[in-house]
Amino acid sequence: SRGEFFLTNRCDPSYVYLLNSLNLSRMNGLGVGHIDHPGTTVQEAGAAVIYFLQSETNDKNDITADVFSHPEFYLSKINFFLVVLNSIALFVLGFVSLNKLNDIRPALVLQLMPFFSISVYTWIINVSPEPLLVFAVILLFTIVISHTSDKLLKTKKIISYVILYGLICGFGLATKISFFPLLIIPLILIKRISFKLLFCLVTLIVFFIFVYPAISPEHLYRFLNWIRKLVAFSGKYGTGEKNFIDIAGIPKSFVSIFTNEPVFVFSYILIFIAFLLQFIKRFRLKIKSNRCHKLLNAVFLAMTIQIIIVIKHFELHYLIPGYLLIVAGLFAVNSIAAELFPRYLNRSKYIYLYIILIIFSILQCSMFVKTISEYSSSRNASHDAIDYINKNYKQNIIVNSYGSSSEEFALYLGATLCGIPKYEYYSMLKKMFPKNYYYDKWSENLENIDNINNVKNNIINSGRFVFHSGDETVVNDFLELLRKVTERPDINYKKVFTAADGECIYEFTFFPN
Repeated sequence: SRGEFFLTNRCDPSYVYLLNSLNLSRMNGLGVGHIDHPGTTVQEAGAAVIYFLQSETNDKNDITADVFSHPEFYLSKINFFLVVLNSIALFVLGFVSLNKLNDIRPALVLQLMPFFSISVYTWIINVSPEPLLVFAVILLFTIVISHTSDKLLKTKKIISYVILYGLICGFGLATKISFFPLLIIPLILIKRISFKLLFCLVTLIVFFIFVYPAISPEHLYRFLNWIRKLVAFSGKYGTGEKNFIDIAGIPKSFVSIFTNEPVFVFSYILIFIAFLLQFIKRFRLKIKSNRCHKLLNAVFLAMTIQIIIVIKHFELHYLIPGYLLIVAGLFAVNSIAAELFPRYLNRSKYIYLYIILIIFSILQCSMFVKTISEYSSSRNASHDAIDYINKNYKQNIIVNSYGSSSEEFALYLGATLCGIPKYEYYSMLKKMFPKNYYYDKWSENLENIDNINNVKNNIINSGRFVFHSGDETVVNDFLELLRKVTERPDINYKKVFTAADGECIYEFTFFPN
């Protein structure tokens, strides 16, 4: 239902990760050019897939040309690999839970971790940090279940758990910095200060091992500066005003969470209520003696920190680590409720958990069907725009901008953010798509990887050309740039097509001199 990776905005960040993975797969020290997430684990996984597939099917010396010629093939295989990793992680979680809890029911419940968020569904089919975030959280809770189920822990075994926590958390942080709130979970579950310090040390070492391909003074400065802007400024990626807390945007963000992720909201409320019960005198001792007491506190604090961090620069998918805590949190709530209210749960201590999960499943399924329908409509609309251009303007110069459904623009976007081989990739794009130009709405530059005189002459000599964008607001900025580049004020344009998903196609013409 989602369609190809180059449709609308889906190329960001899929194609960026594809070409940075290509850098690493070439094995010649090119490094990566994109470290915002930092996301190096995705680039490393992608590089392994590209190297394996290309070495099996093509001449190794032609790896770059092969990826540029078949980007959708490689992206689909990388995504398939990420989905397989998550499937394996889910199996391991169920297997460990069954062996540690000696009951298949909670094991099956815990395996529902990825299935209660629309955002998880829609991002797990992408080539981006989110699939590996899911992988890291599932593995983290596999260790949590094993750790909290062991009654007698000797020092040697505690150290092994600490190291496992550090390995997974270092991997999660290198995947995306939004994993950070989940570090509170091992810190709460690990008892001794010395072991907590060991966990932090292992996490830090593993983090640096995974981000090694991106380590350079320039990248380190960019990453730290990006974090600084997120903390100190409002707006997307810290591009707004200096504002540590954006009070005005909080209500809108909460409404968006409730509208799009109601299961997360209801679960958080239930977990919050259970968390508060430990401060009531009559419940305090029973809750603190429960094996899931610390787990409940850890999950609640991790979810709360996640919300606080994300609410300022809000996007639904930034909360994915929090969404994955839903089932673990409800599992802990159920364990505590079974001890506090045994007369109501004398038949099955899981009956209320089942009822809650069934209600949530019905709600989630209805939203899932709606999402599938929306994505199918968007995919069809994008293909309508592509078909319109191919039918009416196949021989004309085409200028693509952000949000346009275009494999050419998707490759250009990836090349722009790939670091050292950027101009090598630009040169390949110029040969592959000589009639395609690219408008960067952020830098307000027009290029087809060519010098400005050639751009000017080619556009003027064309007589007419097409501007394809997913954002209507950029056409006036593009017109001003065009007049400046061509030194021609006599430029006329008209909108010739609007797709159902908002993509617009404009025909630009020059009046004769």
